[in-house]
Amino acid sequence: MTTPATLTPTATQGRCNKPADTCYSFWVGGGLHILEQYLKKTAVASSSSPPPDDLLASKNVIDFILQCQHPVFGGFGKLEEAPPDVLHTFYSLCYLSMSKPDLKLAQVDVEFGVSRRVGDFIRSDDSYEDIMAKESAKRAAKQADAAKQVDTAKDNA
Repeated sequence: MTTPATLTPTATQGRCNKPADTCYSFWVGGGLHILEQYLKKTAVASSSSPPPDDLLASKNVIDFILQCQHPVFGGFGKLEEAPPDVLHTFYSLCYLSMSKPDLKLAQVDVEFGVSRRVGDFIRSDDSYEDIMAKESAKRAAKQADAAKQVDTAKDNA
């Protein structure tokens, strides 16, 4: 009998008898990520079973996605030889963000299928204006820090 712990996925597909498709890496992986978070919250997950995310943080799935990256134009297509498009590029990057933190991609809010920053905005009680003011203050602080570093470098030169 094959159990989820013994599966080694090579790519993901939307349903049986359909070709693998890069965007399903996110849809299936995102679903498993949400399930993992739920299991952690409810303390159902045991340390003896692998976390659901590990099922799709497979080198094979990542390799499949990377093979679907267009060598000239960039972006990702649904299949290896397919032209890149916005949808498959977005969801391929979302999956890579979830499964390969060493790539340093922006974090994904899996429940909404958007960046973590946008997801935080959706969940917040702050108005758009309040959030933009906070973002502006953060940017100003970063610019001030960068200016201080330049001044320090000039002083030390």
